[in-house]
Amino acid sequence: MPVLGPRLAGFSQYNVMPYVQDDWRLGKKLTVNLGLRYDNYTTPKEKNNHAGTFDIVNNSYKLGLYPANKYNFSPRIGLPMR
Repeated sequence: MPVLGPRLAGFSQYNVMPYVQDDWRLGKKLTVNLGLRYDNYTTPKEKNNHAGTFDIVNNSYKLGLYPANKYNFSPRIGLPMR
């Protein structure tokens, strides 16, 4: 019997976001803050591997809803004055 109505799927995704920061005092009133964060968002995958994408150009099927972006770097620069 076909299922009518919405179906719930068990999707999972892992997000890793390490962050490093350091401060340098350059004088009595000037401090430099430098930081870098890396955001790694994996592609969401369905627990039974039923969801994926089909690439027409390469004639290939890949699990997950979209490709993961591995180049998410976020620099931070701060110059607080005292």
